[in-house]
Amino acid sequence: MLNNVLTAEKYSSKVCAAFDSEYEAKQSIIALTRNVNVDQIQMNILRPDDKDFEQKLEPERKGIRDTLVRSHLILGATGLVSGVILYFILYSLDIAMVTQSPYFAFFVVIAFSTTAGLMLGGLASLRPDHDPMIQFARNNSASKRFVLLVHAADRLQKNKIKDILQDHTNSVIATF
Repeated sequence: MLNNVLTAEKYSSKVCAAFDSEYEAKQSIIALTRNVNVDQIQMNILRPDDKDFEQKLEPERKGIRDTLVRSHLILGATGLVSGVILYFILYSLDIAMVTQSPYFAFFVVIAFSTTAGLMLGGLASLRPDHDPMIQFARNNSASKRFVLLVHAADRLQKNKIKDILQDHTNSVIATF
């Protein structure tokens, strides 16, 4: 749920599987089309000599940029609001440091909470779950293997895709 609020990508989850031949990858596409509600546009075969490798791997450049902005705005604002609430709680508890210097305490609490929210926004937009998938695709492509990349619409679809691909190959990786 939170992932859908923070990301602006249409397909934020991805599943990658490596195959020794293009035929095997195409057979997996057929299995996915039959067993999971996956559109053809969600699936790409990355060939070892593919010129559009990077574009196929991360096709939603605008969505990634929008995710960066959205996650920082939402989590930064959440940090700000949390800081205001925390300040009033501390003030109502009659904490001496807060009541003796209310403006300074307000500034400090707000600054730290907003910074923490912005840092969480940065963490959310970094998408650390994509790095292993990207490395997996690059390594298999360098080894002259064919990589099937499937962009999943949601977590349920991602799990179904992963299960089916694991029936066709033992070399499968998925993002969150």
